[in-house]
Amino acid sequence: PPAARGRGGPPAAPAAAAGSGSDLSDEELKRKTESLFQEYTSTLDKAEALQCVRELSAPGFMPRLVEVCLDLALNSIKDKERDALLELLLHLNAKEVVSATDIVSGLATYTVQLEDLSMDFPKGPQQLGGFLGAAVASGALSLEVLPQLLEGDASAEPKRNFGAAALKVLKEKVGGDEGLANACSAVDLHAEEMFKPDPELDAGLPSTAEWLASEGLSSVPL
Repeated sequence: PPAARGRGGPPAAPAAAAGSGSDLSDEELKRKTESLFQEYTSTLDKAEALQCVRELSAPGFMPRLVEVCLDLALNSIKDKERDALLELLLHLNAKEVVSATDIVSGLATYTVQLEDLSMDFPKGPQQLGGFLGAAVASGALSLEVLPQLLEGDASAEPKRNFGAAALKVLKEKVGGDEGLANACSAVDLHAEEMFKPDPELDAGLPSTAEWLASEGLSSVPL
């Protein structure tokens, strides 16, 4: 199956997870992480989830923890559960348990293969893009990570789906077109560099300017 579904990574050796800072193996950490996130979707107790993550005592495992959380969110049937998991990641960042680098690393595992992701989860690019927009709006991430997350070899359409979702959420949070334009200019963000159609892969797609207009994102600099 495409790598985008349920990324569990390579089988873990029984030894402690390399670089995690924990005495537990990678597989044990993954099981504990899945358990705490599943418990959280039932209780929605952020304080308890935060304590459980801290008790893992595995700072080097945090990028993988982000991956596990995103995987559960993508596989979630209920919007409420998905939103709660993504909100928890931002809470863990606000409490300085999960860093911006951890979040970007976890997201990049999916965005480097947006084509596969969109086949496994048709709304996956939009869902992760919306999370990125919320993360930027909350101050957890900088908008300058958007081009970095779109460096995969996917065609323009899944990249546009991801980017539009992120920019629409950000636009709503920063006060509309002017706020979005200022946010983009502050990090020298240009849409054409990220979303330009490939003549071979993207025949029939509208130009970047036409696409931005259709999405209500004309304030994003070309």
